[in-house]
Amino acid sequence: RAYLEIFERLGSHWIDFARNLGIPEDKIDKLYYILDYHESRCDPYTWRQTLLKALVNARRRDLSDKVASL
Repeated sequence: RAYLEIFERLGSHWIDFARNLGIPEDKIDKLYYILDYHESRCDPYTWRQTLLKALVNARRRDLSDKVASL
C-alpha cells in the first residue's frame, strides 16, 4: 500500500528520492526497481525509516507523512 502511494504521488522527485536511498546512478531507471532494490538491500528493521527519510530529503515530506500513516 505504501509503494502504491509513492508510485502515484512522487512525481518528478523520484530521481532525488532514489539518490537519497543510495541507489547507484546506473540503477536509477524505473521507480519500481528503485523500491525493490532498496527493500532487498536494506536492513529489515530500518528500511521503513530510511524510505521515509529519503522522501523528506527529496522534498516530499507530504508523501512521507502519508506513507508513515499507512
